[in-house]
Amino acid sequence: MHLLAEELQLPAATPTTLTCPCEVADVFDGLPYNRAGQLSNEPGREALTLDLRAGSAVAVTGGNFAGCLGRVVGKNAEGHYLLKVTMDVGGGVCIEEDLLLGSWWLFEARAGQIATLPVVQAA
Repeated sequence: MHLLAEELQLPAATPTTLTCPCEVADVFDGLPYNRAGQLSNEPGREALTLDLRAGSAVAVTGGNFAGCLGRVVGKNAEGHYLLKVTMDVGGGVCIEEDLLLGSWWLFEARAGQIATLPVVQAA
């Protein structure tokens, strides 16, 4: 690559430091969302903290599992969060489902780029 850069008369490259999602802290403070996971840009609002460390309790905010409770069980090799969610299907029967929360959701949430968080801290 060095020889190609010379041939093309490109300036010397500056090393770049990249952050892998798996190196991001698992506690996200200051998210611009309310306790229901809705984006909230109101002046004086409290910022949401989302704890995604293994063992933390979460509640799903939308989709087929809306309202279901679960636990963070860890992260996969790519740094995405592994969740175990329990759904009451009626008649005293509950099923447990493994869900994956992509780490990209947290980057988008920090920037207030999504309308609703997929999970919030369970009460």
